[in-house]
Amino acid sequence: MFITTSGLMLASGLLLAGPGIAAAAEAQVESQSFDSFDSSESTQVTPVSYGDSDEHADTDEESEGARGEESEKAPEEEPPEEESEEASEEETSAEESEGARDEGSEDAPEEETEDEAPTDEEIAEDLNDELNDDMAGHLTADHVSHARAMVEAAKDRDMDKRAATIAVTTSIVETHLDNLDWGDRDSVGLFQQRDHYGSQEQRLDPAWAVDAFFDEMKRVYPDGEWKDAPIGDVAQGTQRSAFPDRYQYQAEDAEVIVDHLW
Repeated sequence: MFITTSGLMLASGLLLAGPGIAAAAEAQVESQSFDSFDSSESTQVTPVSYGDSDEHADTDEESEGARGEESEKAPEEEPPEEESEEASEEETSAEESEGARDEGSEDAPEEETEDEAPTDEEIAEDLNDELNDDMAGHLTADHVSHARAMVEAAKDRDMDKRAATIAVTTSIVETHLDNLDWGDRDSVGLFQQRDHYGSQEQRLDPAWAVDAFFDEMKRVYPDGEWKDAPIGDVAQGTQRSAFPDRYQYQAEDAEVIVDHLW
């Protein structure tokens, strides 16, 4: 503290005047001392930031600690093994789906590689438009079935279409291709064969009746003579009907039916 001579004298006088006055005088002297301080002679001092550095260091340590706590609290990443398990499950599901598709393919019905054969009813409808005599417009699925039995019997015996045509012609005249269980006297079946041919049960069996007809035809026309004789004549010679002229009129329609079924 810098105190002038006059100030010191004043302070000394005041001390003698009493404590209160002395205190006031001391305050005045101190004020004057600060006013008289030469600022030009002062040295500027740069503030030291030790306190700030300590505070920043503490703050950094706290931040680092907070980051460590956040890292500890953060959820751990799933290990690669679990991802592999999920991938394996997806692959297994894909394989199971592929297997199910394969099973479904095995269970699925096979597609038709060829067109389905027409039914006897469809064949009858088609033939009704082509026939011209007794059976025109009257052919049924049963009639087609009976005519097919004659075609198959001819094939089994290595006979040609002409043999089948003779059989169909004869049946059209005798029963219009119906397998009747009645007839003139003891006659039954497709050809109205009499009981000397066989039992009634045998004669009502289309396959048996056709074979019996061919056997009789070959007996009457041996050595293939039936191949050259007119169809109506062969039918009449085999059946020995009271109306020999009826057969030839049906031969053309019989040929159309056989051609369709052969």
